[in-house]
Amino acid sequence: MKNVERTSGQPVFCVPIHGLTLKGWAVRYVSGVDDTEIKSGYWLSQWSTSADRMSATFAFEPKLVMSFGEKLDAKQVSDALWKNAEIETKVVKIG
Repeated sequence: MKNVERTSGQPVFCVPIHGLTLKGWAVRYVSGVDDTEIKSGYWLSQWSTSADRMSATFAFEPKLVMSFGEKLDAKQVSDALWKNAEIETKVVKIG
């Protein structure tokens, strides 16, 4: 993992929306994160780019809570993680 620093900012919260089903494409972690809490098979659960798109905040969790409607969007995130941080992921069709 390169060019990545752990943030210690505001806590992140997730509120399930009942009746909402995840469909489309998700990003699944394979390898490259230097943290024993992140396991292969975890799902990308947060992706937020800065206003200038020069950095991104992300997280992986065991539970699937996030999806992209378009495969291209998920692929761009997966490619950015590899290119900028050497984090290997794969794009998975869900729903």
